Amino acid sequence: MSTLSVATVQTANISAYNTTSNTSLTTGNTTAGGLVTALYTGGVVIQSNSSTNAINISATGDTTINGNTAVTIPTGNVAQRPSGITGMLRLNTDISRFEGYNGSNWGSLGGATGGGVDDAFYENTNTITTNYTITTGKNAMTGGPVTINSGIVVTVPSGSYWTVV
Repeated sequence: MSTLSVATVQTANISAYNTTSNTSLTTGNTTAGGLVTALYTGGVVIQSNSSTNAINISATGDTTINGNTAVTIPTGNVAQRPSGITGMLRLNTDISRFEGYNGSNWGSLGGATGGGVDDAFYENTNTITTNYTITTGKNAMTGGPVTINSGIVVTVPSGSYWTVV
């Protein structure tokens, strides 16, 4: 497995190096309309798009980020959510929670929260502002009262239950 680190990302240049031997892993580079694609050994593709400020990294196998510090993920409020793509992760600053996109809805990651190591409390919003479908074969519960905004749909599949306590 090759370890890659992005050394330079510009609209006209993407470089990556094997951090073990400090040799370039670039096997191809294409540019079209602000989109730069670099192909690397080991099935890794990195794309930089200057018109959207997006960097996409694709790998044919598992991706590992080594180190003992942290990875910074995007943050923003509910109004700043992007159009969801399955697997997106972000920190929602309105609710101070990490959230992910499951292909149809944004939802909080993780379970109950509390003070210190106590996981005795689960806080939920009291207003539902986006459509939500409970996962088939699962149940959901919400601490009420709860308001469902006009035009918003909560779907409960056959065999599943939504309990508002």
